[in-house]
Amino acid sequence: EGTVEQVLQNGVYPDAKYKAVVTGEDTALLVFIGDVPDRSAANRTGLYYSVYDGAKWSTPVLVDDDGTLDDYPEAFDLGDKVLIAWSSADRVLDDGVTVQEALSSLDIKTVFYDKETGEFDEVVRLTHTTEQDYTADVMPKAAYDESTGKVILYYTKTEYNEAVTTEDLLGNPAWESEESSGSPSVIAYRFYENGTWNGAEDYTDEELEGVADKEAYKENWYGQRFLDTRLNKDSGEMLRIVDTDAISYNGLSIYA
Repeated sequence: EGTVEQVLQNGVYPDAKYKAVVTGEDTALLVFIGDVPDRSAANRTGLYYSVYDGAKWSTPVLVDDDGTLDDYPEAFDLGDKVLIAWSSADRVLDDGVTVQEALSSLDIKTVFYDKETGEFDEVVRLTHTTEQDYTADVMPKAAYDESTGKVILYYTKTEYNEAVTTEDLLGNPAWESEESSGSPSVIAYRFYENGTWNGAEDYTDEELEGVADKEAYKENWYGQRFLDTRLNKDSGEMLRIVDTDAISYNGLSIYA
């Protein structure tokens, strides 16, 4: 009752992917993907935020105005803070960039928003390109344990380096066509605890068991861990993952 419709932007990006979190009795935080008019076409999408103060929404402002393409925003309620995670290109893209190159440039970024002060923490690039890590990192999903304050952030890593057809980019599996190499995916995750994200030195001896060059593994994956999503555990074939979600329940993280 009494809610008044408010126009925040006109002519918006058609695939804006809005995410909202209640931050107080009468306040809320909205994040979404929108056009950045003064950027080139390849870098035009940016992550915006707007704050509702109980009466009106603030003018949308970019969360991280680094000039790069943004996509796949998510916002997660962590009690006194909101965790915002999204995909961001690792560089300003040239206008002639291919779809494959643009997708492969996507990394995961995160930032914390303080509900009480309304301020953002420092933006963190959670994933980056290495000799072995050259995937598109998208669809971040978080689960939060209130009792320990521990966060697990899942995200999908899809490999496009051998994609040569439209079918490859769309994710049709390799076995459907002799000419199609597919775009296989894996699920990776990292933990946030005691004010920091886990890193390369947090792997256990059990996790590194059987790894020939442990230091190279740490350098290439820098704290990322992986879920085994294979349907056939005797096969090395990975499938394309197109949609995911996660929640927290009773001290558990449930991922689908």
